Amino acid sequence: MEKLLMKGDSTHEKFLEQTKEYIDDFSREGLRTLMLTKKDISQREYDTWNVEYQQALSTMVDRD
Repeated sequence: MEKLLMKGDSTHEKFLEQTKEYIDDFSREGLRTLMLTKKDISQREYDTWNVEYQQALSTMVDRD
């Protein structure tokens, strides 16, 4: 959520706090809330993650 607005933007903190309040309100009402996020990563970061992911897919124990 910290990237909802660029840091240094004067409305960043207010917007972030209001968004957190909405999410808290929804959860108190028993509503399910889905948040999506995105991160641009380098090919190197992806390759490193993918090696670990493929190993996790193929293991039968300690899948955590």
